[in-house]
Amino acid sequence: MLSRLQTLWEWCLAELSRQQGTVDAGELAPFRWWFKSGKFPVEWSLRQLEATLQLHGTVDAPATMAERLAELSEAAPCRAVRCLSLLPPATRDARKPSDWPQQVRVILSRALSSDNGEARQLAIEVVHRLGAQGEDYRDVLEQALPTPTAESL
Repeated sequence: MLSRLQTLWEWCLAELSRQQGTVDAGELAPFRWWFKSGKFPVEWSLRQLEATLQLHGTVDAPATMAERLAELSEAAPCRAVRCLSLLPPATRDARKPSDWPQQVRVILSRALSSDNGEARQLAIEVVHRLGAQGEDYRDVLEQALPTPTAESL
């Protein structure tokens, strides 16, 4: 059953990506529940979420994705921070879950402490982008990045 659902999601994304114009959010909305279910393989789930966000620019209730992304960021910090970066600015509104800041900190911290240069660079960009939107995650950068000393300057 799981493989059939994976095939369905992949087919749906492929079909919608062939369409010209705007993709109807209603067609992609249910996949949020699939992603959050934890039933699908980590890499596959993140690839599909990333493709969905790139195709449509959002998913149903995007702010609720942070918890699952935080869970997956341990195994795949680069993909998790990439998905976080693709969540629309509207995610940062009054309807976001109360644990949003903690979940975002986990995702950013794991990306910044990873061996993946792309993950670290993207995490820095996300911190700055969120800062421009009024969310302060400088503490995550300060903890992860070494502070320059007088000798290093």
